[in-house]
Amino acid sequence: MPGEQVRQLLLERRRLTNRIIGLSIAQLDAVPAGADESRRGLILRAIGSMADLGARAEGRPVRPVPDAGDRTLADRLAVMIDDVALAGAGPDLDEGIEILVGLRRAL
Repeated sequence: MPGEQVRQLLLERRRLTNRIIGLSIAQLDAVPAGADESRRGLILRAIGSMADLGARAEGRPVRPVPDAGDRTLADRLAVMIDDVALAGAGPDLDEGIEILVGLRRAL
């Protein structure tokens, strides 16, 4: 049901933005246990994946997300999540949830 999927996406948005806002530079630089890149890298990869998913859902070409620095990580992720929530259909929403849950667990 798309309504439930959107609710789950928005729940993950809240969880992740709260978590990311609270990370220090040292925590962003750190590589979490079981990961192969820093928290910053994990977040940036999720931002890019959500941007690609949103573009695909809207029928737009995939483009790289510009790097606007650490202070905007949570905001950039939230915008990409909102794009997917607004434009996505069932499979897109499921994929978005999977990306976000994976990020939350990795952080």
